Parts: sequence; C-alpha cells; structure tokens
Amino acid sequence: MEAEKCDVLPDLSEPLGRFRQRLREMVEICRQKRVRLIFVSSVTFYRKDLPPEDRDIVWGGKLADGRYLTERGLREGFDLFNQALKEVAEEMNVEFVDLSPLNEQPKLFYDGSHFNVEGARQVADIVADHFLARRSGNRW
Repeated sequence: MEAEKCDVLPDLSEPLGRFRQRLREMVEICRQKRVRLIFVSSVTFYRKDLPPEDRDIVWGGKLADGRYLTERGLREGFDLFNQALKEVAEEMNVEFVDLSPLNEQPKLFYDGSHFNVEGARQVADIVADHFLARRSGNRW
C-alpha cells in the first residue's frame, strides 16, 4: 500500500519566521566573535515532473496527518527556505553562495537532497569560486 501524497505545503509562516530569526542570531553571534559567516543555499533534485526511476530514491516529506508531500511540494519547501536565507543574507550583509545551478540534476545526488561524490565536487567548485572571487578583500 502506498502512502497518500499531496502537493500542498502546510502553513510555513511560523517555521520560516523562526528560521529567519535564528539566522539573524547567528549573524550577530558571528559578528561579535569576528567570525566570517557565509550562507550557502540548499539544493535538491526535486521537481514536479520527476521520472519514476528518480522518485524511487526520494524519502521524507511526511506531514503531521500522515500524508507525504510530493516532489513538487518538497521542492516548493526547499525554495521557500532558500529564499528566506537569501533575504536575510541581503538584509544583514552576509555573503551568500547560491548553489541553485545544481538543482534538478539527479546524477549529483544519492537521494533527494544529499550529494554523491560528483555533486560534492561541483559544490566545492562553486564555493571555491566564491572565495577566489573575493580573495583580495580577505587579507590572504
């Protein structure tokens, strides 16, 4: 028997608000301790038209009522939290590394949101490029 799925996210206004507040607290703590903070977006291969062979490695998304979010719903959730992360980065003047070019590439993941070796290499390349582009201001 297969679990019931739905596309509709629960109301995330409270969790997103707490997420934003925790991010702001992290920024303040890092600034007090003179630690360079860099936000990095989350990446997933979820999308609304995921082929069956890729759906087989998706797990998670269980809702309080026992239903599960579809890949489309999961992706929407990822996007909302990434948008909140980016907004707080802009608001608080924190560096932000956008990994979204890696979205929707199942070959980079061993499940819906965890990278395999090739995915990790591509993340490392993007992060390294971020540092290299800013090296003159880092006292290297």
